[in-house]
Amino acid sequence: MNRYLYWMCLFIVAIAAFYIGIKTYTAGSPVIKKNNITAAHQTFLSASLKDSKDKTHSLKEWKGKTIVVNFWATWCAPCKKEIPDLNLMRQKWKSRDVEFIGIAIDYPEDVARFLISTPITYPSFVAPDQGLQFMQLFGNTQGVLPFSIIMNKQQSSFETIVGTLHPEDLNTRLTKFSTEDN
Repeated sequence: MNRYLYWMCLFIVAIAAFYIGIKTYTAGSPVIKKNNITAAHQTFLSASLKDSKDKTHSLKEWKGKTIVVNFWATWCAPCKKEIPDLNLMRQKWKSRDVEFIGIAIDYPEDVARFLISTPITYPSFVAPDQGLQFMQLFGNTQGVLPFSIIMNKQQSSFETIVGTLHPEDLNTRLTKFSTEDN
């Protein structure tokens, strides 16, 4: 009987380890959803956002370009890790009508200090409360960071990505969006 219990316990531990391993492995994979823009999303596109020079912008300025909107924070380790990749991706895709936009869910003074050591070469805005509302509008009700939106040139459809943007995956998605837009 003891031998039976030993093997049964070992089997249960193995199943639990397998389950935990699968959950850990998939946690690093971004969650991606594709949607069409609704009237509610238009509030995001027409919202006023201030840049570091206190100049007001709206995302409609970039209509005619595929846009990658990345929500981030100075305290978010994966966000900080992906910024250099996003800087490089912007350089790579700039000539193909793609613009990257950052929206910090953070305090302006923290973002200003952060940008001294880690420059961001794409348009970036600070919108702590407004940014959280925008993330919720696009389905990120948990406020998970990093969170990104890839929107087509007509600003009529988008994909959301919860988790780190990996350059290879982003290249594939941008190629697909660029092809769909033509």
